[in-house]
Amino acid sequence: MRLLAPLGGPVEWNFQKYLVARDGEVLARFTPRTVPDDPALVARLEELLDAAKPRP
Repeated sequence: MRLLAPLGGPVEWNFQKYLVARDGEVLARFTPRTVPDDPALVARLEELLDAAKPRP
């Protein structure tokens, strides 16, 4: 599987992590060495979840 820049390149290992929007768009890519509680990964997840919250 290959993705367009800036997410492009071959999959490094089976623990590569991708953040995918509900519409299927790949939003971010993290290396296999990225731990689940990595600050950059957590921040990106929180940003996406906040953006998805309904606004009053």
